[in-house]
Amino acid sequence: MQIKTFIIPIFDNGTFQDEVNSFLRTHKVIEIEKQLIKNEKSCYWSIFITYLEGTKPGNEQFPAKKDYRLLLNEEEFARFSKLRVVRKQIAATDGLQVFMVFTEEELFEIAKLKEVNKSNLLTIKGIGDKKIEKFADRIIAALNNENLGTN
Repeated sequence: MQIKTFIIPIFDNGTFQDEVNSFLRTHKVIEIEKQLIKNEKSCYWSIFITYLEGTKPGNEQFPAKKDYRLLLNEEEFARFSKLRVVRKQIAATDGLQVFMVFTEEELFEIAKLKEVNKSNLLTIKGIGDKKIEKFADRIIAALNNENLGTN
């Protein structure tokens, strides 16, 4: 844990504020304390920041969102879009959150498969026997334009 102190004159033209904002954008801040200091000669803000070195806010929890349209060809992206609709229907039918059926990354990997069957689905990270048992038939049926039904 590190500390950094900034002094910003009350009549700052924006230079000192830009320095503080730049610092805040590039560090994981733990705590900020600020105090307005007045004396007979000047008036300024004193800002005391406690932070973690070498980290940027948000990166450790939320990786950059992927644009699957750019990562898949046209046919694969059409399949991916269809899979998202089917996943939503399955989740609604089963009373689940969509990510509990299949994650975006799992759908992305399914969309890239040349042939979708249970054994191919098992090769995808995150898809195991339970997901195969609960959801595979409906996903395969949807991709084969069959009746979705329920499991």
